[in-house]
Amino acid sequence: MRRLLPVSAVLLAAALAAAQTPSGGDLQARRAGLARLFAPWAGRTVNNVDIECDIPVCSGPQRAVLIDLTGLDIGAQFAPDQLADGWSKLMRTGFFRSIEPTAAPDGDGVRLVFSGVGQVVITDLDIEYADFESRLYPRQFASEIRKRLPLRKGGSFPPLGLDGRFAPGDAALIDTWCERVSSLYAQQGFVGTRVELLPEYHGRGHKQVRVTVRVHEGRQPEMGQVLVRGNEAFPYWKVVEPLSTGERVDFWRDFFGLFGVGRYARRELKEELREVERRYREEGYYTARVRLEPQVAVRDSKVYPRVRIVEGPKLTVRFDGNRSLDDEDLTEVLTFGVNGAIDETEIEETRLAIIAAYQSIARYYVQVEPERIRGPAGKRGQGEVIFHIKEGPQVYVRRVELIGNRRLADPRIFQVMETKGVAEDGVLSAFGTSAGVLQDQRVTNDLLAVRDLYRENGMPGMRFRCADARQDVREWNTMRIVREQAADEAGPAMDPALFRGRFDVWTADPLAHTCFVVIPDEDPRLVVLRIELSEGEQTTVGRLAIDPLLAGMDDQMRDEAFELLAELGFVDELGRWQRTGLNQRKLDAVRGFLLRYFHQEGYLEARIDPVCLGSDAGVARKEDCTEAQLYGVHLDAVRFETDPGPRTLVDGVLLRGNLRTEPHILQNELLLVDGGPLGTDELFLSQANLRSLGIFDAVNVETIADASRADTRLDRREAAVLVTVEEGTYRLLDVFAGLRIDSTPLEEDLPVLYSLGLSVRDRNFLGRAFELGLRLDHDNRIDSPGEYDGDDAVWEVGPYFKDRRLFGTRLDLSLATTFKHGRTSQRDAVELAVNVKPTIGYDFFNLSYPNTWGSGLRATLVTEYRWERRRGLTGDQRPLFGDPTQSVTLEPAITWDRRDNPLHPTRGWLLTASAEVLFNRFADLGVFELAPSFKETLTAQWVESFLKKRLIIVPSLRLGAVQSDEAEDDLKSGFYFKAGGDGVTLPVRGYADASIEACQGRDDDNDPFGLCGDVLPPGIDAADNLVAPRTIGGKAMMLLGLEARFPTFILEDFWWALFTDIGAVAPGWSAMDTDRLFPSAGVGLRWLITGQIPLRLDLAYPLRETVFSKQTPRFHLNIFYTL
Repeated sequence: MRRLLPVSAVLLAAALAAAQTPSGGDLQARRAGLARLFAPWAGRTVNNVDIECDIPVCSGPQRAVLIDLTGLDIGAQFAPDQLADGWSKLMRTGFFRSIEPTAAPDGDGVRLVFSGVGQVVITDLDIEYADFESRLYPRQFASEIRKRLPLRKGGSFPPLGLDGRFAPGDAALIDTWCERVSSLYAQQGFVGTRVELLPEYHGRGHKQVRVTVRVHEGRQPEMGQVLVRGNEAFPYWKVVEPLSTGERVDFWRDFFGLFGVGRYARRELKEELREVERRYREEGYYTARVRLEPQVAVRDSKVYPRVRIVEGPKLTVRFDGNRSLDDEDLTEVLTFGVNGAIDETEIEETRLAIIAAYQSIARYYVQVEPERIRGPAGKRGQGEVIFHIKEGPQVYVRRVELIGNRRLADPRIFQVMETKGVAEDGVLSAFGTSAGVLQDQRVTNDLLAVRDLYRENGMPGMRFRCADARQDVREWNTMRIVREQAADEAGPAMDPALFRGRFDVWTADPLAHTCFVVIPDEDPRLVVLRIELSEGEQTTVGRLAIDPLLAGMDDQMRDEAFELLAELGFVDELGRWQRTGLNQRKLDAVRGFLLRYFHQEGYLEARIDPVCLGSDAGVARKEDCTEAQLYGVHLDAVRFETDPGPRTLVDGVLLRGNLRTEPHILQNELLLVDGGPLGTDELFLSQANLRSLGIFDAVNVETIADASRADTRLDRREAAVLVTVEEGTYRLLDVFAGLRIDSTPLEEDLPVLYSLGLSVRDRNFLGRAFELGLRLDHDNRIDSPGEYDGDDAVWEVGPYFKDRRLFGTRLDLSLATTFKHGRTSQRDAVELAVNVKPTIGYDFFNLSYPNTWGSGLRATLVTEYRWERRRGLTGDQRPLFGDPTQSVTLEPAITWDRRDNPLHPTRGWLLTASAEVLFNRFADLGVFELAPSFKETLTAQWVESFLKKRLIIVPSLRLGAVQSDEAEDDLKSGFYFKAGGDGVTLPVRGYADASIEACQGRDDDNDPFGLCGDVLPPGIDAADNLVAPRTIGGKAMMLLGLEARFPTFILEDFWWALFTDIGAVAPGWSAMDTDRLFPSAGVGLRWLITGQIPLRLDLAYPLRETVFSKQTPRFHLNIFYTL
């Protein structure tokens, strides 16, 4: 009978595992079925556990992890539930399409075998367009199609059966995937769309597949006349004017149809009809509705959309008495068109919006009264609303008076308020009056901020004195003032009956009530804002009893704890406990931090409950920490009772999806140690490390927990870590072609240059995350492409290599070898150069996590060998290249970039410091002599935004110094400083390239710095005018910049800019003075391509003239900002 048990187990388990990986209720049902099936084996000793399958994972290094994942220990008593759990976890790995567990007797024990059928793995996934038109201009890009498909490189794909067909369930699943893509096109009006999934199976046992998604996009049918009904106020031409109809696309209809012009795209047409509706509402038809009907008319292969219009009545809106704001300003705040309604509610909403608009310009006492005039009965389109406006005087807040605050001083409360007194002494300044503009909405926001401040300090019962919601606000304000005057002994006598039955409301909800009083000042330009409040009781605490928990933390975690405690006010800057207000948010913050600590140590199910300890008449008590129970009491301490729960340990790591990448590359990025705690921080950082390699399109790190063991060993739990990656496209060929305009004075012709680029690279060379590539760049003037060695001809070619994890560390290495013919970095000469440049860098982000001080902090060390020859720019004739020079440079640098976006920053700062040590002399044996030159540079930039990022101010500073006894020609190009131009090392827009230099065109043999003796050739005097002077680089440099950017408000992603650049270069810092400052100013336009990459168009004017640059405007076109 025992021999029949293995056979029956195989048959029944095979029936349970007939489909793909189950999920949800099916998974639970199958687990239950397995537990019942293997119940006869319960209690036997497990003698052997094995796993076998038709894919390499069962015979490779991960085999042991899979066996451990079953949860069945050798020598333990067999439990059917453990086997069911093990089967479930193996299926969750994603390696297997099905698994069949079997049991066989082994002496007095049992031998268990898990037999699996592996998934078919996708090795390549390509999107292919079937038509030439689609390949030229696809209607849907490949990235959009991929989003609709659950297929991923390294993921699974259904296998073919023995008959060469898919199983019915798999075939239906594939049809569903294709339908997802087809529906994407159908939503845009395409017809004839067909999507095919073409698998090409390969590899051992056909366990790998190349999947091609072939898309026949079909066509958007040609759109004929739009059929409109219901339009009476608008003629037909006015309705269809914003529409992309086929009526106006008769010229090259088929060609422009490639780009969707004149084609029926339902989604786009609905968007265009919204514009028609907006135009109706602009002309007073505020309830107009313009709708595209679901059914279209089709005739002669053309689609005729049906549009139904319900115009509704026309309402004329007029304004009476407005002087400070014109009709256009007030029309913009009307709410009728926004909500599409004309009723008393909308009239009141518009009235309030007009009041808010006037209050924003300091007209606080404005009065707006609406008058609605209905048209004659039966006459359509007649109706009028007149808003009668009494603007009142322009007033500002003299001071803000707070009444009732005892624990929080006035300055502390004023810090959280936007509305402030701006004329305490009665004098209004030309600057800073915006804070004194009195607006109901802004004061309400201020009151909410004050309420939050009190709650933050342990006073949740704080209340404001407010008007009853049923009372007229202006009347309440007046009666408050009168009552105070009556209470004053010197004030007028008042009949007490005047105030009988009038009660104020004390509430914490300033949104539903008016909770401030506006008191006119003796100065008619000023008012006093009075806020009266009741603080209520304060809940305070003396300390947090968490010393044992702090003692168990490492130094970094303990430092983070004290930073949080100081931020919440529990400790002072020296870490000493201090009495402070207590609220639920503070308790939750500390509790969350402690939970993170336990999670980091592997206690993923830890529970932490705060327990508040206080004293009442000398008797100690223990309370639950709720605001209702703690209101108004002082707590001696708060203790956190902890229940760590089972500790989760790492029980192996499984890697999935790495088709080309070596396993040790992934393992090196994981911070999880086998047998160590499974911490949440380690999980997050491991995932971040894998993403930072730059070779994976997607990364997911998850755990497969051992639930069954947790029931028997409550002190610990084991979990395997499953790392799933999707490899990107590694072998790339990039081709670039474009045109650019070089910087030039406006009085000269614009030089147009073409740019060509070619790059071949492998981003995962040898499967070790190396990047190996070859790059070729060429630029030249478009009017002289055959002048291959001219001043504007650029040839740059060379291989490069990148290792993002040098020797398995967090250091990164880039090595580039380049041959270049072209202008120098400051564009003052032409050079032939060969350089070998290895760069080692380190990013401090990982070191600082979870703190943020390391974000943007990066250190680099550049070593460069350079061979070069230089010649001057072509004048009357082309100069010859000079003798070659060789040099070796060491350049350590550190960059701290805390800007929110390096391409288009809106806030933050940048600081860069670097030092260069250059050796340029060879001894007889070919070794560099120790006679180095030194160069130091410092760059700083601050970015600040105002008006909700609509105004960006960017000041910048650069400083530099050189220490060298060498002539400029004996050093590598650009070592000495020259400034001027754009797109160069030291830009000063408005000036010619390298026109700001050390000697200002004057030859001086007595120059103490030894630089200006070679401005002119020997024997030539400046008065001879025979030879143009040379530009000489300096040993001291200073650049200043200030740029203001603001949107054009006309076109999206287009920004205006106003800027000023100042450059100064001197032979040495002792010679630096104001006479060497060369400023410029200008205006520019920025187009943010894709919303981030700035294309700059600048027109700059130099405010001084140099020997090498006339005082004339210069035009600059470039990409990216100057810093």
